[in-house]
Amino acid sequence: MTGRVQDKVAIITGAGTGIGRACLSLFAREGATVVGVSRTQSNLDAALALARTETPGLKGMVMAQDLARPEAADEIVAATVAAYGRVDILVHSASVGWSWQEKVPVPWTPSPPLRRINGARSWALIWMPARLLIARV
Repeated sequence: MTGRVQDKVAIITGAGTGIGRACLSLFAREGATVVGVSRTQSNLDAALALARTETPGLKGMVMAQDLARPEAADEIVAATVAAYGRVDILVHSASVGWSWQEKVPVPWTPSPPLRRINGARSWALIWMPARLLIARV
C-alpha cells in the first residue's frame, strides 16, 4: 500500500485521538501532507509528535477547531489551501460520545446540547466537502 496518497493533501478531522489519530499517522507514512483537526490542541500536538517519530520528514500541520461552529469548515479549508495550495482528501472522523468504560447510560432521547453538537458535526460532514467543491481546490 506504499505511496497510495503520495504528495496528496489530506484534511483529517478527529485527528487528536482514536481512528482520526491512526489515519493521521497512516496517511503521513504513505506520503501525504496531513492537516490534523480536533478540538483539543494537546491531543493534536501528541498525535503530530507521534506521526513525526514514525515518519521523518513528515509534511503537515494541526489546528484546534470545534466543528460545532458552522464557520470552522471554512476556516479549516482556507488554512489548508493557504498553506498547501489545495485539498485532495477529506477524512471526517470527528465525533462525540460516551465511553463504555464510564458506564454512563446513554439516553434514548439526546439532550438539546448533545443534539446541537451532533447536528453541527453532521453539518460539518456535509459543509466541508461542499466548501471544497465551491473553492474548486
